[in-house]
Amino acid sequence: MIEQAYSILFTAVLVCLGIAAFIALIRSITGKTMINRFIGTNILSTITLIAICVLAILFKEAYLPDVAIVFALLSCIAVMLLCKIYINLFEKKQGGKKMNLFLQNMGTAAQQVFVLYVIVAIGFIADKLHFFTEKT
Repeated sequence: MIEQAYSILFTAVLVCLGIAAFIALIRSITGKTMINRFIGTNILSTITLIAICVLAILFKEAYLPDVAIVFALLSCIAVMLLCKIYINLFEKKQGGKKMNLFLQNMGTAAQQVFVLYVIVAIGFIADKLHFFTEKT
């Protein structure tokens, strides 16, 4: 009985995540500025990461959190790479002028996202190595 309730709950969560992913995809495509497209793409990858974790719980598959870790790290690297490319294109377009404060903050935000994903990866690794379980 309780397993069926959890199954329905996780299925509903996945449907909501699918709707949110569709909205993030629309934002990524129709964004007015490049920053809006970056944000939409980052939200889409975060929603996908959450969906993978929900599927891991729903199907009780032990390998899916590992897939989520790899996906999170690849997503983080992709965002940092896109930010760096965009900053270089902006500097070339401005004729070598200094980038404005907004673009500097964008690079800092990408670094903070990387640190966040590293912390999440360390948490998953610690969980896999059973650092947080009681020894009996």
